[in-house]
Amino acid sequence: YAIDDEEYYEGVRCVGAPIRAGGKIVAALSITGSVFSMTMERIQDELIDLAVATAKEISSQMKW
Repeated sequence: YAIDDEEYYEGVRCVGAPIRAGGKIVAALSITGSVFSMTMERIQDELIDLAVATAKEISSQMKW
């Protein structure tokens, strides 16, 4: 996973996770929101796990 802590846009944070197929990264999933709704505590406590689990589920459905 990766975290963008206002590195691209001020006031915006993102959590991203890779989607894999055939052993390769073919896409990515991102959860994006304002710093007010995506506190670093919420990212660490909730959103990293959500992004990674969702990306793994999507990856498991890829048939490439």
